[in-house]
Amino acid sequence: VYNQYFIREDGYMIGDRQAPNVRALAFELADDNRKQAVADRLAQLVTEQDYHLNTGFLSTPFILQVLADNGYSELAFRLLEQETCPSWLYAVSKGATTIWESWRAISPEGELSGSLNHYAYGAVCDFLFAGVAGIRPVWEKPGYKHFILKPLVGGSLTHAAAEYESLYGTIRSGWEKSDQAVTYRFEIPANTTATIMLPGTQDDLAKGFSEFPDVRYEEGRIVFTAGSGHYKFQLG
Repeated sequence: VYNQYFIREDGYMIGDRQAPNVRALAFELADDNRKQAVADRLAQLVTEQDYHLNTGFLSTPFILQVLADNGYSELAFRLLEQETCPSWLYAVSKGATTIWESWRAISPEGELSGSLNHYAYGAVCDFLFAGVAGIRPVWEKPGYKHFILKPLVGGSLTHAAAEYESLYGTIRSGWEKSDQAVTYRFEIPANTTATIMLPGTQDDLAKGFSEFPDVRYEEGRIVFTAGSGHYKFQLG
């Protein structure tokens, strides 16, 4: 019913703004035969805004992740690193140490409006932890008894790292990029397991993954299950 009334076959949605496309992707409302068209139109809408956000409280938490998950990871990083209004780093350029209620709470001309201490747009942190660092829960196994490590390298970032204090101990995930390769480092707590998903090629399967019996290549990533311990992988 949602697809019949709200999503055209070419990915255009009622309203034709970034927000409806974001929500259709984030909540899996688009049928499989329209999903990529919705993502493609979202990418067009972001580009038409000169790589700026045009979302509110309900869609901002999901826009970067749905772009990255649907083939537009570099566009997601371009949005993340945008410095002019409206963007996250625009506030930083104005000296903000809190999250604002409005993208223009301090306008380019210096005028104030709304709250300067609001939570909503801080939702970008979810993309930093679950997207860039790649620490993701598996909802069927609560408490991070089993979780996913799916880091995303992109933008102008040369390294990233995050940690999460789970019930079982500290989960750590990080990567560092050099001219030759990307080095990934993970820490999986005792009594837990993780599905690790590293970007790579089919040929990379032969580079130090023989200890993982379920290692495989899926949709551009090397995928395998690892138990507790410290891990380091280097891929060109």
